[in-house]
Amino acid sequence: MEVPSPAGLGIDVDVSLESSKSFRPIKDERIYEGDIFLDRSTQSLLRSLRRRPVRSAILSPNKKWPSNAIPYNFGGVSSRVREAVEFAIKDIEKHTCIRFVARKNEEDYIHIVSRGKYCWSPIGRSGGKQRLSLGKGCGDRKGTAIHEFMHALGFFHEQSRLDRDNYVTINWNNIDKDQQFNFQKYNHGEADPLDLPYDYGSIMHYRKYAFTGNGFPTVVPKNKWATIGQRKGLSKIDIKKINKFYNCSAYTTAITSPKTTAKPTDPPVRRHCRNRNMYCQRWASVGYCLHRNMRYRKYMQMSCRKSCNLC
Repeated sequence: MEVPSPAGLGIDVDVSLESSKSFRPIKDERIYEGDIFLDRSTQSLLRSLRRRPVRSAILSPNKKWPSNAIPYNFGGVSSRVREAVEFAIKDIEKHTCIRFVARKNEEDYIHIVSRGKYCWSPIGRSGGKQRLSLGKGCGDRKGTAIHEFMHALGFFHEQSRLDRDNYVTINWNNIDKDQQFNFQKYNHGEADPLDLPYDYGSIMHYRKYAFTGNGFPTVVPKNKWATIGQRKGLSKIDIKKINKFYNCSAYTTAITSPKTTAKPTDPPVRRHCRNRNMYCQRWASVGYCLHRNMRYRKYMQMSCRKSCNLC
């Protein structure tokens, strides 16, 4: 069944979602899995991570940030991106021993920029000036900033784990043929398994319609009650991963559930946390929540609040 666009709801759309090139994944030989920037350090890492299998998609310790401190500064970014970064940093610092510090003269640091419409980061500490992009089409949300910071801290996507087939089904026939390489599993020769369970709720997990070529799901949880691809905030297991990887001993014994949204969670608000259209999830998965056309964005904010993580 063909999925309609919001055109039938009084919003002019010149192309359908599934055929719109503006919503295709970034096709750049330097970008892997949609948002991993392949600088020399990350390319070398990926070559080394195909030697022997272990369980978890976690980076080797020699790519960690020393003293758990991450110097950073901004390039030319909007006030909305700065705000998203500030909220992301507060969330990470609240639940871990990671500390972000304004760069003074540190040699290794993260330089936050807005490159086009895309968001990406290298994996772990690359050395020197390390760019992290929070682009116009994705970078003004706290959850996206957290996701990219986790890449920079040294974490891959959750469904890259070697044991992922026990938890999700990859529908290869639904994946854009040019993007199937983004669904490889890693044989992490240098990885630290951390001995943590597969996390459907990870902020590092692909969404259900990631890289779809026909508008149908590409990643389906084997647990029918599970949801994947949230970009609200760190999951409990995300927090444990960071704390174990960076030896945050004071944070690993008692971890409470993080607040994943700044909005109230009292029952009166929850009653209105719903979608008003059956296609909201698909529209959200391909970018309408943050569409550059404010008419589309406004419709999604009013009618697809749940799928756009607005409540």
